[in-house]
Amino acid sequence: MQKSKLALVLTIVAILCLAFGGSALAAAGYLDVTISDNNGAYDDFGYTGCEASYVLDATGIEYFTTDCLNNDKGFDIILNFECDEESYSVELDGDYSLPVKVWAQDKPYGTAGAQGAWYTAQPTVPGGPGFAAQSTITLKVEDLQIDSKYKYITEVVVGDENQDLRVINPCEADEYCIEMIIDGTCEDLVLKDYFEIKSAPYEICDLVVGPDSEPAGDCKRCYSVSGYLKNCGGEAVPDWPLSVYLKDKDGNKVNVTPQTGAKTNTQGYFSFSIAGSWQPGVYDVIVKAEGPCEDATAEVCLTMLKKDATKLEITAFSADWEGKLIDWIHGEGGPIENELRYNKCNDIQFCLFDNCDWLATVPEETTIYFTATQERPGQDPIVAGHFYEVCPENSDDCNCDYQTIINGECRHWDRDYKQINSATFYPCEVHNGEPASLQGGDGYEYDCECSCLNVQMVPLVKGDITITATINVGGREIKKSIVVTSYAPEEVMMDLFPLATDNSGNVRAGWPIVAAVALDRSAGANYDVQFTINGEPVLVSDQLGADLGVNYIPPFDEDEFNAAYNVAGLVNLIQAHSELLDEEYIEYLEQCVDYDAVYPYCTDKWYFMLYPCKDLRGDFEIEVTVNGVGTASADFYTNNKGADIPLNFITPVELTRELAPDSWQTFSTPKLLAATAQETPEYGTFVELLWPLAEEMLDGGPFMYDEIELFVLGYENGAWYMPSVLSEVKPLSGYYVRTPQREKGDWNMRKAPYKLEYVFARATTPSLSMPYSVTYPTLPADSSNLAPFYWNSIGVGIPDTNANDNPMTMQSDTAAQALGSLIKNKDSIMVWNPGEKMANVNTQFTSLALGGNADPNTGVDPWARMYNGDVYWVFNAIGTMGGPSIYTSTVGLDMIEWIGGNYEPDYYPNYWGNVLK
Repeated sequence: MQKSKLALVLTIVAILCLAFGGSALAAAGYLDVTISDNNGAYDDFGYTGCEASYVLDATGIEYFTTDCLNNDKGFDIILNFECDEESYSVELDGDYSLPVKVWAQDKPYGTAGAQGAWYTAQPTVPGGPGFAAQSTITLKVEDLQIDSKYKYITEVVVGDENQDLRVINPCEADEYCIEMIIDGTCEDLVLKDYFEIKSAPYEICDLVVGPDSEPAGDCKRCYSVSGYLKNCGGEAVPDWPLSVYLKDKDGNKVNVTPQTGAKTNTQGYFSFSIAGSWQPGVYDVIVKAEGPCEDATAEVCLTMLKKDATKLEITAFSADWEGKLIDWIHGEGGPIENELRYNKCNDIQFCLFDNCDWLATVPEETTIYFTATQERPGQDPIVAGHFYEVCPENSDDCNCDYQTIINGECRHWDRDYKQINSATFYPCEVHNGEPASLQGGDGYEYDCECSCLNVQMVPLVKGDITITATINVGGREIKKSIVVTSYAPEEVMMDLFPLATDNSGNVRAGWPIVAAVALDRSAGANYDVQFTINGEPVLVSDQLGADLGVNYIPPFDEDEFNAAYNVAGLVNLIQAHSELLDEEYIEYLEQCVDYDAVYPYCTDKWYFMLYPCKDLRGDFEIEVTVNGVGTASADFYTNNKGADIPLNFITPVELTRELAPDSWQTFSTPKLLAATAQETPEYGTFVELLWPLAEEMLDGGPFMYDEIELFVLGYENGAWYMPSVLSEVKPLSGYYVRTPQREKGDWNMRKAPYKLEYVFARATTPSLSMPYSVTYPTLPADSSNLAPFYWNSIGVGIPDTNANDNPMTMQSDTAAQALGSLIKNKDSIMVWNPGEKMANVNTQFTSLALGGNADPNTGVDPWARMYNGDVYWVFNAIGTMGGPSIYTSTVGLDMIEWIGGNYEPDYYPNYWGNVLK
């Protein structure tokens, strides 16, 4: 290839075209090639290996006229990269349109006063899409539509800044040329331009980082950095600026480029020094050369060794610092230093440092000795604590990368680790077993932290304790002492909050009681907590079986919390199968089991859910004992008003019914019933309410043996139906049941009625406390006999407004109040009372008329009374408004509130399955 000076512009000698009868001159002109290497600016040079944009501007063209255009009113542009003896080819993109602009004017080039205009064509770059090597391409310029008054073409531009010729530059740095041939009907016009392709970064080779002279008297480290920068053709990239970065093992990167700068020399090599106050560790040294089209980067691992220790520090963490972990993570507080928990396992850490306060090492295996003593006035110091190893010697765990304390107990107690008064520091080495060199690389990194050593200490006394450690490094003794304080809780406090009470504050037996327990200071570890009622253990939340236990721990972050009835019975008849209810199981259900309720206690204050037996009656004392701390008791709880109310247990039963044996009997419920060991919205079932009947059947009744088959019937919307005995008992519905014959006891006992005991559910959210309602649909118009559809078997749901009667059996209100929702917008309703023989307690009337057309002379309308638990038949006529009828009770479920419902604990113990919330 011809080598000529840079930016040489060759004037193309015009070729004379001679023709018979006249003559025409082939024009002369100039070609200017500009290049942009993806940086937006166009220059007269490019960079090796870059994908570049080329614009070719042929100007100063003389004597090339419109007479030279071909039949397509255009011409061909041939771009030739073989324009010298040493030809070359480039990689060109193809199969896209490229703008060609042509300037035509009315006078020859250089003539004063010439006027003209630009004309544009969009020829297609030949070749397929994508870059491919080509030495020559032809662009067909067609249909220029040049105005006839403009005869002289003086400038042709190929490409522009928006649509350019896309080229990948050669990888060798050199001077290159492009030849443009304008081919029309006249003699070809040949223009040529020379331009330079400069060397650009492609790869950094032979990067080496080694030791440099370290400045004396300070804590700086110095390292030399050297290497070679080449382009994509393997040639040197001279005088190119470089940047240097240091990246630690956590990915943090800092710029360490020398202030005087760093760059390659004229041969592409570089060598410079970096310096800084960097802690010991394993780093990556990264050298980067930013290029016009791509960057060249290389990195090498560098191990900065630790120096021999000159200082020793001791840190003590209390046994409960993990209990504050949630605060520490959120930037609030953290481990409690120098405050230890008496007779519990605490973490002690010994760390070695150098004069720069960087973590240091020992030159060889070295023993550190430590003691824990307490000064006594006028006496010799006494041993105040025992130390234990965290990891056995030769442990593969390497500094024991796990939590060292579980619930306040040292791991060594589980692993039978021995008591110690010394331990061994080992020199920091790389994982191949050889001392770490200053030069990093593959395989050169510290196996683990070798500057700190963990042990555990159990204080034997309370109060101030002096921990002293001594180690000899390089013939120099290093000694350090710190004073810590050993504490222990000494007082227990408790408040009780029963969830279900009557209007006088008496506690409904069988319902949970929340116990709020507090110590006078942080527990520091898991103490055993024992709850008793009159000296007998009581069931606590975590004492349930694995399948039930979690369900009875109150969730602190939800509106609903677990408030289940009769959890102590461990009975769930909703899900029970009849074949499991054998005699032994029945006997088990009839007794309240004693529980060994030992509950771990972790924080300064905690709430416990207690589940007393349902058969407790009278005054009882609940007592809590925290092992090693003390005992607290309470026979009262504090309500929101601050009044003290005796903790007196009463029956959980709030309504009773008596059903005659061996006959059809009626029953209903005013409210949803409590389901045994199930929180709302699970409710009591027929088999739970009718358990006295089911129990008789299991003992062998007249209808079936060794199984339960309760016949229950209801009537609604013109039809009888048989509900499943495992379904919920619905309020406001009237039911018939066929009671079994009694098989136990003497003749008189066999005539005794069955006693149903109602335990009403409690609402745990406002939405569950609403009074119960039933909707009777619009009666079918096409029925031949509408009368059956008007009748419904119902119960009532009313408050007891006649407290002088027996409150367990005679809960009553007026008929107008009880059936008020059915009377509204109705002409009238008729009520029939099946009577005392069917188990109703109502003997006041047999039939009753209510509503706008009711007979006012009945004497019992509308002040007759109706009773919870009774069953009545109601004839409900179509109202004047039409549509469905809605029947509602006038009493809802009582709300129960837990005093700790707004309490959000800082720490969830492991046995909750959610350590960090």
